[in-house]
Amino acid sequence: MNSTPKATRVLSLLGVLCLVQGLPSPFLTDRAFAVENGACAIKESEAPAQPQHFRAKVQGMATPEEVRRQTHIAELKTGGAVSPDYVGYPRILAFFIVGGVAHSTIAAVVDGHIPQPGEIVELESRYRDPRSACNFIPWTVVPAPSI
Repeated sequence: MNSTPKATRVLSLLGVLCLVQGLPSPFLTDRAFAVENGACAIKESEAPAQPQHFRAKVQGMATPEEVRRQTHIAELKTGGAVSPDYVGYPRILAFFIVGGVAHSTIAAVVDGHIPQPGEIVELESRYRDPRSACNFIPWTVVPAPSI
């Protein structure tokens, strides 16, 4: 049996429906996040303290609409807001395999070198921002070591 209260499931569904219809979320305003009793409500399962590393194949640049959509989904899932330091970075679309299952994500390019389609890169998964417990660092492309 699902232990999530019915009201929570309904509110989550409402947020997803708004996202699909292109409407603003009724829950997150101005990139805000849920705060209960003065503490942030970031979900550890969605934004752990440390990132995981994955090798991925670049499919190309993510469109601005895809970046907005995926960022909004991440904010809903984590209960936090993306770190403001990462908002302006370009994003790529990349695919990777874990346990035989294919996954896709967008990832911020932080070093200025935009990987080309077909290129294999290392990604860091989303994790809690160590400078702000109410924010998270989005998926990022790990800069290649300089020779």
